[in-house]
Amino acid sequence: MSTPAWSTQQLAEFLTAVSSARTEAAAALAAVEGVAEAFDAEVAAIVRGRELVAAVGYPEDSAALADLESAAAGAREPQVPVPGMGMCPAKAVPLEHPPGAMLIVARSGPEGLSRVEESLLRGMARATSMTMQMQRLLDDERAARESVERLASEQAALRRVATLVARLASPTTVFATVAEELGRLLSVDRAGLCRYDGDKMLTVVGGWSSTGEALQIGESVSLGGHNAVTRVFETGCPTRIEYLSEDSNPATTKARDTGGRAAVGAPINVAGRLWGAAVVVTRGREALPADTEARLADFTGLVATAIANAESHAELSASRVRIVTAADEERGRVVRDLHDGAQQHLVHALVTLKLARQALTKSVPDAGKLLDDAQQYTEEANLELRELVHGILPAALRRGGLRAGVEAVVSRMSLPVSVDVTDERFPAGIESTAYFVVSEALTNVTKHAHATSAEVTASVEDAVLRVEIVDDGVGSLRRTGISGLSGLEDRVSALEGSFIVESPPGQGTRVRALLSLPDRD
Repeated sequence: MSTPAWSTQQLAEFLTAVSSARTEAAAALAAVEGVAEAFDAEVAAIVRGRELVAAVGYPEDSAALADLESAAAGAREPQVPVPGMGMCPAKAVPLEHPPGAMLIVARSGPEGLSRVEESLLRGMARATSMTMQMQRLLDDERAARESVERLASEQAALRRVATLVARLASPTTVFATVAEELGRLLSVDRAGLCRYDGDKMLTVVGGWSSTGEALQIGESVSLGGHNAVTRVFETGCPTRIEYLSEDSNPATTKARDTGGRAAVGAPINVAGRLWGAAVVVTRGREALPADTEARLADFTGLVATAIANAESHAELSASRVRIVTAADEERGRVVRDLHDGAQQHLVHALVTLKLARQALTKSVPDAGKLLDDAQQYTEEANLELRELVHGILPAALRRGGLRAGVEAVVSRMSLPVSVDVTDERFPAGIESTAYFVVSEALTNVTKHAHATSAEVTASVEDAVLRVEIVDDGVGSLRRTGISGLSGLEDRVSALEGSFIVESPPGQGTRVRALLSLPDRD
C-alpha cells in the first residue's frame, strides 16, 4: 500500500522543521514538537535508558520518566500519564540515533494510532535519527573548532604574559596584564590577583573589570567567610564558589557588592609557599566551566615566576649591598687594627732604632737597651700582624684544610663540641666558606643558644660538601636578625650553594650549608 499524500506532505514538513535545528538537542526538541503537532498528541518524548532527551506536554521537570521508560521498554499495551487526562495509550518506535533511544507519542482517547499514523511515526523516527546524527557530527565539529580556537587564544595570552616575564617586567605590570588576559579569555565580569599578608589579610595587586571600572589596587581586606580567596588561603588548593553567602566578612561583602555571584580561585605558589591567589568572578547564574581552575593554573605559574624573579633580583641587590658594606667594614677594621696595633709598634721601633743609632755614634752606654726595646717593638708588631692575618684566614685552615681549621675553632669553645669532619682537601674558596659557616654558627651557639653541647659534621655526598652544625639549645634563632648569618648566606650563595637554618622553639638549632664541588676529572 502506498503512503497517503497527506502523510508524505506531513513528513516533508516535519523533516524541514527538524533539519532547521542548529544543534542535536534542538533537533530532538523540534522532533517531539513536530510529532505532537502531527498527531494532535498531548505528549511526545525521546527517551534513552533513564535519560529524558526531549519532551513536550509536561510541566517543566515533571515528566513521568518511569512510565516513559516502561513504554520505551516495549510494554504490551503501553500507557503513559497525560497531564489532565490520566493514563492514555502510547506508541514507541526505536531511533537509530541516539543508540538505544525511543520516540514515544501519547494522546487522549481510547484509540491508539492507526496503521497509517504508525507508518508516519516510523518515518518521522527515521528523519529524527538522521537529523540528530548529522547534528551530532556538526556539534562535534563545532566543539573541536571552538576548542582549537580557544586553545589558540589561550596560548597567545600565555605567550604575551611569558614575554613580559622573560623581559623581567615589573610585577605590577605582570599582575595587571594577567588579570586582563584572564578576564577576557574566560569571559568573566572580574578578574583579580591578590597577595596574602600577615594577620590573615590580603592585598589586591592586580585587577580587571569588563565594565572598565577602576579597581582599588593596593587595598587590604581581612580574610574570612565564604569566598574564593579565603578558601584558597585555608586549603592551598583551587576552589570554586557557586553562590556567595550572606556573611558580613569584608572579603565576602566586597565580592558581593560588585555584583559577583560565582567565583573560581587558584593558588599562586612561590618557592613552595602560598603567596597569593588568582580569582575570576561572574555575575551570571550559569556556573563557570569545569576547566576554569586548570586554565587559571596556567597563568598562576607564570605569575609565580615573575614574583620569584623580582624577589631574586631584590635579594641579589640586597646581597650585593651587604657584600660591599661588609667589605668596607672589613677594610676599616684592618686599617684600625693596623693603625692601633702593628703600626704603633713599628713607629716605636723606628724611633727607637734612630735613637740607638745616635747613641752608637756618640758611644752612649744606653745603646744596647735601645736596641733591645726596638727588638721588642718589632716582635710585638709581628705578633699583631699574625693575629690580624689569623682573623682573615687562619693558618690552621691554610695548612691543614677544613678539618684542622674546625678543630682550631672548637679548641677555643667553652662547651663540649663533637667533631666529625672529613680530612679531604677542597678548593680554597669552598674550604674558607665552610670554615666561616662553622665559625659563625659556633659563635651564635655561644652567644644565643644557651646550649650544653654542639656537634659539627662535614662530609661529601654526591659531589656536594655537606656541613652541619647542631646544638641542643633553646632554638628560635631568627636568621634575619643576625647579620653574621646573612653574610654566610651571601658567601654560600656566591658559590651557588644552599644555606638552611632550622631552629624550632625549644628544639635547638641546625645550620646546614651545601656546597657543590667542582668536577675533578
